[in-house]
Amino acid sequence: MGPSASGAIIAVTAVAWAPLAAHTAALVAETKAQPHVRITPILGVGHFRFMSRYILPAVLGPVFRHAMLRLPG
Repeated sequence: MGPSASGAIIAVTAVAWAPLAAHTAALVAETKAQPHVRITPILGVGHFRFMSRYILPAVLGPVFRHAMLRLPG
């Protein structure tokens, strides 16, 4: 790779994903622990609907904000 803009982008990306992944994992665990989400398997909600209806809406906003706040750094 060497000293170049693309090398710098790859290096920053390789290191910058860890805090976002930890934040995402924490948000998913927090969302799955909520009572209205824990009841969904009993109601027959499938995995795709569970992820798209309950988990993704609760996680995407905060993770996007976190990523945008880290972008300038």
